[in-house]
Amino acid sequence: MKIKHHFLALLIGLAFTAFACNMGTTRVTEETLPPGTHKVVVDDILHTSTYTYLNVEEKGTAFWIAIPKREDLQKGKTYYYSGGYEMPNFQSKELDRTFETLYLVQEVTETPEKTGDIMQTPRESGKRTPMQEEALNIKPGAGEISIADLYSQKASYAGKTVKIRGKIVKYNAGIMGKNWAHIQDGSKFENYYDLTVTTMDNLNPGEVVVFEGVISLDKDFGAGYTYEVIMEDAKATPSTSL
Repeated sequence: MKIKHHFLALLIGLAFTAFACNMGTTRVTEETLPPGTHKVVVDDILHTSTYTYLNVEEKGTAFWIAIPKREDLQKGKTYYYSGGYEMPNFQSKELDRTFETLYLVQEVTETPEKTGDIMQTPRESGKRTPMQEEALNIKPGAGEISIADLYSQKASYAGKTVKIRGKIVKYNAGIMGKNWAHIQDGSKFENYYDLTVTTMDNLNPGEVVVFEGVISLDKDFGAGYTYEVIMEDAKATPSTSL
């Protein structure tokens, strides 16, 4: 009888210890989740040539997010992300589908620690960090300004429409419903030499064009996309000269 009592007591002790350990693990996980971090479980995955669409569930609520195309994600697995840019009535032509609400997310990770790193993404500003400087000598035409002019007098250009001639050194199409270009002209102000431009025009890297658009300062699109200076909704005209 004593052996049975001791055995029963041992089982109860082990069960209590396991329960206590699990409670402790859950509590630590919840308390150490970085602020603004979402913990989601993937229910469905759809791929296009550019994006991966994830139907996820967070605390009983299901919704769709989209990230740059990634094929290693798995249904039923837990992932983490921070930020997110809400895109209401987002239409995917490739999927022939309109999402009532879609969140554009920079990335999902398997651990919240990495998500915390994403939250600290440096602001793009035209400095060397986002883009490498190219050796160019593209002069502004009549009625145009240089990238150096823009950065040296950015406050005076805020909210105004300007023209800038430059070479497209990087181009991404169809992000947040727009096309994104980085341009340079060879001019520089305090190591600022690169300008980000959003446009609906279809362009190619390496082209030299004249962009005409509105200048915005400290623009935050969410999902880690923050720009100290950006030209928005620009129209592009092929350059006839350098």
